[in-house]
Amino acid sequence: FPVTIEVVIENSIDKIDWKIQDSTKELKGLNCVLAEAKFKGRIYNAWLCPEIPVNAGPWKLNGLPGLIIEAYDLSNSVFFSFFGN
Repeated sequence: FPVTIEVVIENSIDKIDWKIQDSTKELKGLNCVLAEAKFKGRIYNAWLCPEIPVNAGPWKLNGLPGLIIEAYDLSNSVFFSFFGN
């Protein structure tokens, strides 16, 4: 007879202490604002678009008042970029 196994994996969302900067630039046709934070042993810069009020981004980067369009660590070891229309 068939056996059903249920697996539950819990993964908490890390709270990142972002500091929004005064820098702005256009990325992919969107007006973006720079934010910086230390997370998982790295310092990240993230360019977010406040016009897209989604608290999300790539990997575990989140917690900003807009969609993260681009993010990278200061050593240039990690780089994320929004790909879409």
